[in-house]
Amino acid sequence: MKSKKILMTYCFVLISLLEFSPIANGIKDFILPFFFKDTSIYTQFYSDDKYKNIVVGMSKKSVLEILGEPLCIDTWGRIERYHYSGSRNDSHYHIRQIHFFYNKVISKVHYYYID
Repeated sequence: MKSKKILMTYCFVLISLLEFSPIANGIKDFILPFFFKDTSIYTQFYSDDKYKNIVVGMSKKSVLEILGEPLCIDTWGRIERYHYSGSRNDSHYHIRQIHFFYNKVISKVHYYYID
């Protein structure tokens, strides 16, 4: 048990050091599910490879052709957020969202959420 705590401490230090690195989200997505039960659910046609093909500026129609319909859609002002992942029980899960402004992709959100 003590060795698991030490390993977790080293992992969190590593994650903290990489916080501003472009690979940080990938590392967190890889490491954190080992310590927290992953309850992620995805849309029927979602895959990480398809998600990686989505780029800023892409049309909403193109995104829907690639990823299909999202689990849910919400808005924040004029920004539409398409959720391609969720949690079975509001616990730890991989967040995968596409944000649109006037039907164009303005950002992709992806990280491991810990509740």
